Amino acid sequence: GELGGWSSMISRISLNTRAWFTQQVTCSYRQSVSRHQIRSGAGCFLQCYYGCTGRRFSSSSDGGQETNSERSKWIGRFAFSIPIAVTFGLGVWQSRRYFEKIEEIEVRTTDLSKHEVDLDKRSNVEDWSALLYKKVTVTGTFDHNLAMFVGPRSAPTGGLTQGGSGLMSAPGKESGFFVVTPFKVKQSGQWILVSRGWIPRRMRENYPLSAGEERITLVLTPQPKAGSLAPKNDPSQNSWFSVDLSAMSDYARLPEVAPFAELIEPATPGQFPRPKKEGDLINFYVTPVTHLSYAATWYMLSGAMAVATYFRFR
Repeated sequence: GELGGWSSMISRISLNTRAWFTQQVTCSYRQSVSRHQIRSGAGCFLQCYYGCTGRRFSSSSDGGQETNSERSKWIGRFAFSIPIAVTFGLGVWQSRRYFEKIEEIEVRTTDLSKHEVDLDKRSNVEDWSALLYKKVTVTGTFDHNLAMFVGPRSAPTGGLTQGGSGLMSAPGKESGFFVVTPFKVKQSGQWILVSRGWIPRRMRENYPLSAGEERITLVLTPQPKAGSLAPKNDPSQNSWFSVDLSAMSDYARLPEVAPFAELIEPATPGQFPRPKKEGDLINFYVTPVTHLSYAATWYMLSGAMAVATYFRFR
């Protein structure tokens, strides 16, 4: 009977000890389980559930990643679409300028090939713009005391030749000026600002002057555009970096703003000033071929960026 009592007591102690140990281990395990593990476990359970029932399931984290990825793609497409559109637009503009200049060159060539206009048969010219890029013959007198020097400029084609002072340097290696001189028309008394041609810098104070009345051939042109970086003219010092018909007419004290013309005849070989050739008056400083090459460059750049954007953000 005594042994049975001791055995019963030992069994109860063993059971109580096992229960206490199990409780401690369970509490410790629960504390070590993180929220992320609980969420993962719940996600696995839901995936198993939906997989068994045939329903579609995606966890909230996967859905967020997919949304962010799609949003990034649209942002990238929009960001790269701007330079693509800009470069394509520049290509369109260069193409337009190419065709405009081709058409303008054809018009100028046609006008110069027509018969010359004799201003000696007109008592007055009302609209000088109607004579642009047409050959005009006129009789009158240069006022060399009011000559203006536009420059410095490099020599035009054929501007440097073998003259009285010996063999000069090659074209473009010596700077000089274009001589713009007021010319009074004999018949009407009107004035024209005539570019007689180019002279080297060293000849500014000593270049050949025509004397008396003479008959010349001109081509009337619009006022040449000044460069964006050209310094300002200083009429008080007779310093001209660009042609300004209004300021030049005021400097020469002409009664009205005079039209501008290029002298093309006479052109005595080996002498200065050297007038421009007809081809120089027809062509543009930036040629149509240059616009065409720029257009091709912009189009290729736009196309390359479009292809790269497609493969990067598809």
